[in-house]
Amino acid sequence: MHETIADQIILRQRSVAAYQANLDTFRTMLTALPDGAIPAGVQPYLTMRAEELPIDLDEVLVEQIFAYQRRDSMQRRVRAERQQQAMEESVIAAMMAQIPEAEREQAIQDAAARLATTPVTA
Repeated sequence: MHETIADQIILRQRSVAAYQANLDTFRTMLTALPDGAIPAGVQPYLTMRAEELPIDLDEVLVEQIFAYQRRDSMQRRVRAERQQQAMEESVIAAMMAQIPEAEREQAIQDAAARLATTPVTA
């Protein structure tokens, strides 16, 4: 039974690492997007899809709208990824508690060795 739990811990640790890679990428993407308050001219259009925007809008304004939409979307994705990562971390802690402390380190090392050739999936 400890073998199965230890294997699951390793797999979930991989998930935590994948969430972190996503978080790092999303945060890097955010640096290229506008920061701060949404300009008054952008605000009325922020929730509209591209095809809903008035056809006569200035292209500069349209690009600003898209940039703030991407920023807000990316900020929501960062929160969602962090929430999922935190959940995985909580599950890992609960699983670790199921393996007696004296056996834990060895069980995790054995699991890591067993799964060393298992491809990581996203």
